[in-house]
Amino acid sequence: MIIYLIRHGQTEWNQNFRYQGSKDEELNSKGLEQANNIAETLKNCDIRKIYSSPLKRALKTSEPLAKKLNINVDIINEFKEINLGQWEGKTWDEIKIEYKEFLETWSKDIAAIAPPEGESYLELKERVFNALYSLLPYNNSNIAMVSHGAVIKVILCTILQMPLQNRAALDIPNGSISIIEYLEDKNSFKVLAVNSNYNF
Repeated sequence: MIIYLIRHGQTEWNQNFRYQGSKDEELNSKGLEQANNIAETLKNCDIRKIYSSPLKRALKTSEPLAKKLNINVDIINEFKEINLGQWEGKTWDEIKIEYKEFLETWSKDIAAIAPPEGESYLELKERVFNALYSLLPYNNSNIAMVSHGAVIKVILCTILQMPLQNRAALDIPNGSISIIEYLEDKNSFKVLAVNSNYNF
């Protein structure tokens, strides 16, 4: 089974480098164009199911693909973006000023320590993989998962056995497609492509 990991299209906050997390931002014009490009790219990939985060930017990204394939989108709450708590709506430069002391602690264990009122990457990993594994018995054909940058990075880091604190090494831009394969006989995954040119 092939799983296409799709990051939602661009929003104004993406364009302005503001952390969104659980905030529910709409796609901008470029994001809508990216959503249409994704649909065109994946139209012949024999995708039978589309799963999406409940956040509007992911749902809007999934719509052109669903329309082209004439299938519904199933919303999976666990595929929503990491909750960044008090950091949401801020740029990294603003966070570095406002949370200088906290960042000294956070930087010692980025995976396990959550932002104030937020969620840690280890918590994100647990909810995402629990949901992903729960869907596998109901699918024996290719699926698309429309989600978010942190979600996709957590999936890829885990499969590649990369420490979560190294997730920034993975470039997962808006509108990108990464590809993994589920190996049923081994109950495991392998990575086929990370935001890469792929022979679709």
